[in-house]
Amino acid sequence: MCGIVGFLGKRKAPQVVEKMLETQAHRGRDGRGIWMDEIAQKFVHLGHNRLAIQDTSSDGHQPFVSSCGEYILVFNGEVYNFKVIRIELEKLGYAFVSQSDTEVILYAYKAWGIGCLEKFIGMFAFCLVDKKANKMYLVRDRAGVKPLYYYALEEKFIFSSEIKSFHRHQGFTKVLHKEVLPYYFQMGYIPAPHSIFKNLYKLEAGKYLCYDLAKNTYEKIVYWEVSNYYQKEKFDNSEAEILNDLETLLEDAVSQRMVSDVPVGIFLSGGYDSSLVTALLAQNHKDLHTFTIGFNDKNYNEAQDAKQIASYLGTKHEEYYVDNKDLLSNIESLPFYYDEPFGDSSALPTMLVSKLASQKVKVVLSADGGDESFCGYSKYFFLEKFSSVFSSHFRKILLKHTLNNISAKRMGQINNFFAQSL
Repeated sequence: MCGIVGFLGKRKAPQVVEKMLETQAHRGRDGRGIWMDEIAQKFVHLGHNRLAIQDTSSDGHQPFVSSCGEYILVFNGEVYNFKVIRIELEKLGYAFVSQSDTEVILYAYKAWGIGCLEKFIGMFAFCLVDKKANKMYLVRDRAGVKPLYYYALEEKFIFSSEIKSFHRHQGFTKVLHKEVLPYYFQMGYIPAPHSIFKNLYKLEAGKYLCYDLAKNTYEKIVYWEVSNYYQKEKFDNSEAEILNDLETLLEDAVSQRMVSDVPVGIFLSGGYDSSLVTALLAQNHKDLHTFTIGFNDKNYNEAQDAKQIASYLGTKHEEYYVDNKDLLSNIESLPFYYDEPFGDSSALPTMLVSKLASQKVKVVLSADGGDESFCGYSKYFFLEKFSSVFSSHFRKILLKHTLNNISAKRMGQINNFFAQSL
């Protein structure tokens, strides 16, 4: 991951950019860059902490400025299909000085405007300045994998990858937003667009913010919504066709995430999600590194399952068993890394397995969300108990017509009911 920061000001303030970057130096120690310029009678500041993944040379240094000097980008994340987009841009006459996905984003915008977002497959958060149009864009990926915060109050506008950076800017006023605490107590986190501080927001997934530097106004625009796909007409493929399509999609998805100029590993828990991704990767990648956290309490330990799967797939497997001392020695670091209330029971184990992995690789796949997609939770096993009530043919007809007529909201309510009943 990289870290980006930026703000608007009445005068140049490179020392403020440096302070903001230093607070999130852990996001990237391979390079640091600052860009400042006056646009529409205000100074735009951009800063970047680099973790080099694509093109580790100095050619990929950020902030990245286009050859004409009119477009400037700071970028955190990866665009997995950047090589395909690059070929398309080269056919249009664009020349590149690096092998990075950063440069591809910049010239994709120059070629197609903000509509270029439709082409990107990846996880990203970036700020792109268009000096010619007096515009500044903040963009977050479709699923909201990469974080992006912004502070907006009167003429003050600041953004960053992490909340802690705002505390180093004199224009930020720290006021607790107590009204959002019910969200935290209900869900264990504070959902976008809210944050724990007033006037400090999370840019929502699948949205971009367009700031008009001449008018000092901004608007947020949706460029992708998952609900649009849920509302599409349901397809009527056979089970064999669905399985074949699914396997193709999965293979393509995991292979794209292996496009890297540095070593890549995977967190392996032994569950459906990480085991599936590991199995797909192991088919074509030798020396695959896998990492697991174990617990001495057998009720919570999945390390043995992960070890068996790693052995079967032939990965280079490493495990670390966590004890109370590990947890207590790391608990005080949670506020620093999370910046606001976050009630995830796996926070500490995730930090520990990340430290383990960082000794061997620079990028790790986690397979989050796989249990939801492949029925790996106990509520699905609960439903399976009732499968014998109906004949196979009748059950398929019933499920097909029932699911086609259940709204997304109702499905969520049913899901929550079974989760709480176990």
